[in-house]
Amino acid sequence: MPHTILDLCTWEEFEEKLKGLQEIALDQRHAESAPFLYRGQENSYWPVETTLERWTDGRETSFQYYYESIFRAKPEIESYTERNWNIPVPTELVDLTGRYEPFARFTPKDFNIWGQVWGYMVHLRHHGFPSPFLDWTRSPYVAAFFAFRRPISAKVSIFVYREMLDPSKNPKVYSSGQPEIYILPKQYVPTHRRHFLQQGEYTICVQNSKSEWRFGPHECAFGRGDPNIDTIWKFSLPATERLKVLELLDRSNLNAFSLFQSEESLMETVAFRELNCRQL
Repeated sequence: MPHTILDLCTWEEFEEKLKGLQEIALDQRHAESAPFLYRGQENSYWPVETTLERWTDGRETSFQYYYESIFRAKPEIESYTERNWNIPVPTELVDLTGRYEPFARFTPKDFNIWGQVWGYMVHLRHHGFPSPFLDWTRSPYVAAFFAFRRPISAKVSIFVYREMLDPSKNPKVYSSGQPEIYILPKQYVPTHRRHFLQQGEYTICVQNSKSEWRFGPHECAFGRGDPNIDTIWKFSLPATERLKVLELLDRSNLNAFSLFQSEESLMETVAFRELNCRQL
């Protein structure tokens, strides 16, 4: 897919570029395209990868293996959280051929049959369990907060992703063996409140390998360069813009506390206002 990289010098430049993208969205509001999604990273040199990719050092993980893993973890997690997720027992998903039916084939619609599995996986993602979900947000400003919150390099990055949904132009082939990226469909089930506070959306990268579906690396799909699939932009900005950006966001009540609503995030927000903003 097209992978456009833009090296910017100021936050104001990014806002100008953002206006241009929003104009594209307005012009194409009736086109078969998904909304823009945004992702902030505190190191511009990091690849785009899921926590599961980092945990497994980039090795592919099958749908079946991952589902069995999170199912085995469920009793311990439910005991601690005092919550219950009513998801199928793995053996109930086996078809007459001995294959796991939801994982024996794949189209985006197949995620609808997972029911509460969606909410369970999002909850795990927000609490640090390695996840095949790559998290995005519908808000460019939420993405900017995560990029500038704790920079660890001279530049941070904000990614913008748009999935093409026009079947006449979208050549995604479910059995091609090529890694493909999909936005997970919305599921109206309870999950972690951060998902809603942060306007969360998620993508997965999947590919058919050795006759089974596996989670693949997003970067491989991003690097294919097919102009008819999806589009991703990467905006790099200097970390020296941090205080200016975070103060602008805080004025609109977008800060650690509004996005996490914990005592620790309250302390972070108050400390920023008292120790950093008063010096500006």
